[in-house]
Amino acid sequence: MVTKSIIKAMKCPKYYVGYYLTPGAVVKLIESPMARAGTEFHRYRQEYIDHLVEAGEIQDHAFIGHWLDTNAVMPETRELILGDRHYSIDPKYVVGCELFLSADENFRPLEMLQGRPPGQLSADPRCLCSGTIDLLQMKGREATITDWKSGWATAGVADHEPYIYAALVMAHFKQVDTVNYRWEFPRVNAEKDGGRYTREDLPWIQSFIRGENTREAGLRAKHAAGDQMRVDPYAGLCVFCQLQCPLRQTATNERLILPPIQNRVDAEQVAKLLYASSMIAAMARQALRPYLEQWGPKLKLAEDYELELRTTARAEYPLPDTLALLGIVIDEDALPKAQKGIKRGQAITPRWDVPIQSLLISASKLHNLSDTKMRAGMRDELGAIARRKVVSKVHVRKLNEEDRLLIEEGAEGMD
Repeated sequence: MVTKSIIKAMKCPKYYVGYYLTPGAVVKLIESPMARAGTEFHRYRQEYIDHLVEAGEIQDHAFIGHWLDTNAVMPETRELILGDRHYSIDPKYVVGCELFLSADENFRPLEMLQGRPPGQLSADPRCLCSGTIDLLQMKGREATITDWKSGWATAGVADHEPYIYAALVMAHFKQVDTVNYRWEFPRVNAEKDGGRYTREDLPWIQSFIRGENTREAGLRAKHAAGDQMRVDPYAGLCVFCQLQCPLRQTATNERLILPPIQNRVDAEQVAKLLYASSMIAAMARQALRPYLEQWGPKLKLAEDYELELRTTARAEYPLPDTLALLGIVIDEDALPKAQKGIKRGQAITPRWDVPIQSLLISASKLHNLSDTKMRAGMRDELGAIARRKVVSKVHVRKLNEEDRLLIEEGAEGMD
């Protein structure tokens, strides 16, 4: 059976076998504060959206306050929910929240369950693939899947997620011919586009899912034959893993001495060190990211240094909306229309067939121009049309005196 979690687990065969095929293999299971906050936030969002659908409202701040008063949640979750007060949704397009779908080997629909906890597998022996969709909306023949990630930055985001969910939606809803997928990051009020899929994409998506199912069957067969499972420390799963793993590597630090560069040989040696160190730095950031995404964005290091996952939302503005805000209107009806590609019927530029709605303007200059009394209110209007993308970077920095005072006073939460 194929799910997004199983595909992720198979990146490390040892992890997959331990968690899915070997009862009792997990030594201990620690629920991190981040995981608990995610569970609580998902429950809040589901109950909030269900309420909005029932009430026919796009927002209800009173419900949010009442929910927080009647549900015991972590302070971190409470802060996340209070920061979510801007959230709104058109209830008439909502199909389901925490919607579980499954399909058989011929991609015929099996189960459709509302409000099922995320991560559960199908018990149907005919199931080929399944998944729980955070939010499914439908407008005509077009469906939109929203997957919210309550962790730091891109925790849990995988490129294969949209494929499985798009196939499941098109299997269950025959009227749908297009599925849009997006990830939402409530902590930074940002989102990430997961692609647009049509029924023309189903053959390769179905081939991908069947291929992953075959790969899982191969791992099951190797485990049944008693084969030793390979460990992949670069799969990004070590931070979650509680198995008795044979790969607990220790690292030793060797001092690197740069020679004075006097000839070509010296230059080549230093160039090799530069190249190797850049590769090691990239690998170190990749290894540290899952830990910071799971346990928090900051870690106090020895001396006066801090490891930090810096997460920001980079705003970009659609060209037609921005020009309209400035008083210049593009007549899209007078432009040629796309016959195929990104979106059939969308207005395109006359010369190069570039979709008008795909053109974005960066924020910096617009923000500078909006910071005057003469343009009061412009920044708020820009915020209403902004498309925000999450950007994060693992960074080690030296603390200054002000930082140290804040830490001593407990103003910053660190591990």
